Order: sequence, then structure tokens, then C-alpha cells
Amino acid sequence: MQRKPLTISRWGNSLGVRIPKRALEKLELTENEKLDYEVTNRGLLLKARPKNDFEKLFDGFDLDAYYDKHQGNKEYDFGKPMGREIF
Repeated sequence: MQRKPLTISRWGNSLGVRIPKRALEKLELTENEKLDYEVTNRGLLLKARPKNDFEKLFDGFDLDAYYDKHQGNKEYDFGKPMGREIF
């Protein structure tokens, strides 16, 4: 892949860089995915975290869309604890 410069930009009170779409596709990274980083004497190294089997089961699952379709599947609040329940 060809090297291209990235620009550090302000996002609210933070600074960040945008990762190009082609790089994300090649690395199979998606929005909100966690990355590990390491500061080296040559720069900043970003590494994708390996997904565990449980996370793989829910890849691409949209919880909001699910609840929009299945209104009856949300939690039900039974009120205050009556015994020695621990929350």
C-alpha cells in the first residue's frame, strides 16, 4: 500500500487522525473497533485486537434496528427488590 500523509485534526477536546477507507477495508476494521497502540522510537504502531468468538457472533449486529423490529424483546422492570437480590 502506498504511503500517504495523514493530518492530525481537532475533534472536540481531542486530537485524532482519520484512517482511509481503503486501509480499513484491507485490515477488515469497522467502526468502534478497538485498537492497541505502542509508541516506538520510530513512530506510533496501531494493531487490531484479535476478536474473541463471542464478539465474532455479533459482528454487524445492529441493536437499535433489532429493537425497532422487535418491540416486545426489551427488558422488563419488575420494580424494587423484595428480598436479598443483589444488583
